[in-house]
Amino acid sequence: MHKSVRMALVGALMLACFALATARALLAPPLLLSSSIDLGAMLPERFADWKTLPLDASRVVNPQQDELSARIYTQTLTRLYRNQVDGQQIMLVIAYGADQRDDLQVHYPEVCYPGQGFEVLSNHKLQLATGFGALPVRRMETRLGQSRFEPVTYWAMLGDQVVLDGLQKKLTEMRMAWAGQRSDGLLFRVSSIDPQAAHGFASQTRFITDLLDTLPAADRHRLSGL
Repeated sequence: MHKSVRMALVGALMLACFALATARALLAPPLLLSSSIDLGAMLPERFADWKTLPLDASRVVNPQQDELSARIYTQTLTRLYRNQVDGQQIMLVIAYGADQRDDLQVHYPEVCYPGQGFEVLSNHKLQLATGFGALPVRRMETRLGQSRFEPVTYWAMLGDQVVLDGLQKKLTEMRMAWAGQRSDGLLFRVSSIDPQAAHGFASQTRFITDLLDTLPAADRHRLSGL
């Protein structure tokens, strides 16, 4: 069989499987996370060397900007933390959606930041080392105008799986759908205003690892899959 024909058949089979899995998932309950999740109670206001500060909402890129976003997100949490030792500030945003069907997916920073005037200078994946294993994340360097440089670290959860791109998300959805499940999801994002991206990313890594070290195991798994 010609290679192009074989590839077309494989693609058609995958599409048919996804359609069947999606239809089955429409009758299934959400997986793992529920609308009763309380992000405010889950995330401590003080941990390790970090403490919350009063939030200036105008500084934070908000994922919940329009009517569609209001339907997408069941809950959002936005906080500003300051390190008591070196003064570094970290902006935290967690957006949770109980239903992750195609028209109700969380908005990734690649969409939110340009939508609010930022330029994305770089975007790449990496494995962030933690005390509980490697955490897949994306890192972006963004800029607003010529003066605000904002490095960003984030990951997204679909059920209990980290997903960082569309293909990975679709494959995870298919696996869950075949199991008779419909997934919920969340986006975990930290950022800082820092012209030196390497310095900003190092502070974000410290914040993330300190937080994961602090959280109870069930909450840590819910937020990161670890």
